[in-house]
Amino acid sequence: MTNEATLLYVAVIGGVFTLITTLLSAEIASRKERKSWENETAIRFIEYTLTNPEVAQKVARQFSIAVLIQLNSDNRTLKKFFLPAFCRFSIGRNKDHDICIDDIFLSRDHGLFYYKGGNIYYKDTSALNPTIINGRKLKDSKRLSSGDQLHFGETRMKFLKL
Repeated sequence: MTNEATLLYVAVIGGVFTLITTLLSAEIASRKERKSWENETAIRFIEYTLTNPEVAQKVARQFSIAVLIQLNSDNRTLKKFFLPAFCRFSIGRNKDHDICIDDIFLSRDHGLFYYKGGNIYYKDTSALNPTIINGRKLKDSKRLSSGDQLHFGETRMKFLKL
């Protein structure tokens, strides 16, 4: 190999290593920035939920990853509940819940929707009235999939990932 070929070979290898290092550094910085932004958004959403529910609903719509659609007996939409990433939404008859449903067959403290690993899960917190998902009684937490049908007492909902 000539000196010129060796220099060219070393220059190409050095350029490739520089490119790979730059790309990895950018990816790491991007992940840190996104994690920081996600945490900040979650904290602000919780603050808005406590201090200004109207703003919290706007934030939920803007950053939602899923929606719960409350249906009537004709399968028409009654209400929509937007679920943002990093959410923890409680459901029940009690007015303190994020999703309050006036249904005598729904427990006061019925269940909880929560975010984990990019998905929304649901867990019953009521032992008296189990939630039915896709025709089956819920026994433990369940990762929700788009199209799942949920029954809370007499209340019917459909879960959709956005």
